[in-house]
Amino acid sequence: MKNRGQLFTWDLVFATFIFLVSLLLSIYLWESTTNDIVNAERTYDMEWLSTWSSEELVRIPGYPYNWTTADVVVYGLTHVARVLTPYGSEQKVVYTTPVDRVLDSDKMMFFVQSVNSDYESARRRFLGEAQYNFYVSFFCVNESRMDCFDGLPLRFVRDNVTCGNNYTFTQRDGMLDSRIWLEAEQWWGNPNDEKCGNCSAGNMSLNPSSAVVSLNAIPRLYSVWVRDYDDPADRSFQIKVGPDYSRVLGVHGSNEIRWEYVGDYYLDGSSQVSFNFTNSATLVDAVLITSDVEYNPASRNPPYGNPFMPSDPRCVVGQVPASGYDLLVSDTKTATFWHGSYYPGTPGSPSYFSNYTVRVQVVAWV
Repeated sequence: MKNRGQLFTWDLVFATFIFLVSLLLSIYLWESTTNDIVNAERTYDMEWLSTWSSEELVRIPGYPYNWTTADVVVYGLTHVARVLTPYGSEQKVVYTTPVDRVLDSDKMMFFVQSVNSDYESARRRFLGEAQYNFYVSFFCVNESRMDCFDGLPLRFVRDNVTCGNNYTFTQRDGMLDSRIWLEAEQWWGNPNDEKCGNCSAGNMSLNPSSAVVSLNAIPRLYSVWVRDYDDPADRSFQIKVGPDYSRVLGVHGSNEIRWEYVGDYYLDGSSQVSFNFTNSATLVDAVLITSDVEYNPASRNPPYGNPFMPSDPRCVVGQVPASGYDLLVSDTKTATFWHGSYYPGTPGSPSYFSNYTVRVQVVAWV
C-alpha cells in the first residue's frame, strides 16, 4: 500500500508537469498567433493607408480645390485648369476637371509649408484617425538631381520654401529657380585627361575648343558663370551664351582654378553655349547657369564639384524616424507638373505639362 501511494504521487506530479507545459505552450502559441494577426492587420492597414494617401496626393485637387495653408481641409496636389469663357460682356474664370497625375506646384509648396508648420494637424488631416506617423518625399526620376522642379510656375507662393531635410526651393518672378550645369568631363574634351596642375580633385579642367552645347533653357533671365584655370600660360578664351561673345576670360591672374562671372542673359529653348579664341592651354572646367541672379558660386569652398548636387536630393516633409520604429511601409506614385500659362486654351494639352517626371513617396510608420 505504501509503495502504491508513492507511485501515485509521482504520477500526479508528472501529469501536472505535462499539463503545465502544455498550458504554457498553448498560451505562447495563442499570443504569438494573436500578435501575428495583429501585425498582419496593422501592416495591411498601413499599406492601404500609404497607398490611398499617395493616390490622393497625385489624383485629387484637395478641398477646397484651390486650397492654401489657411483653409485646407483635404490634401490633394493635382492642378485644376482655369479657362476664360465669355460671360456677358466680360469673361469669367471657369475651373475644369482636375488633370490626373498633373500636379500644381503652388499646392506642393503649400503642402510643405502646412506639414512643417503643424505636423500633428497635418497628420490627422492626412491620415485621419490612424495613430501612425508619416513623411512624404518628392524627388526626380534621376534621384541624384532636382531639375524636375526647375522653372515651375507659382501663382501664389512668393517665398522660398524649405523642406524638412533642409532642401530649399528658391523662386523669383513667380517661378522656381532654374539651373543648368555643364561640366567638361561630360560635354567636351577627354574625360581621362588631367589638366589641372594643383587641383586636389584631378581631372578638373579641359579645353572646350569647338564645343557647342544646346541648353533647352526655360525662357527667363539667367546669370552665367564659368570655372576656369589661369597661370602664366595663355589660357584666355571667350564664351558665347547670348547673341555676342563675352569679354576675354581665363586671364584673372590668380594662378588657380576659380569662378568668373560672365554676365546676365535672357535664354530660351534655342540658346546654346559655345567658345571662341581658345588655344591649347585654355582650361575650362564647368559652366554654371542659374536664374538666381544673386547666387555667387565663388563663395564655395572647395571651388570644384556641382553646387546644384545636394547631399540629399529630395524634398522630405513630415516626421522621419531616426531609429526604433516597429513597422514602416511606403508607396510611391509618379506624376508630372502643370507648366503652362494661367489660362491655357486647351486644358489637359500635353504642351502645358512639364517634360519631367516627379516621384511622390508616402511613408507610414509606427
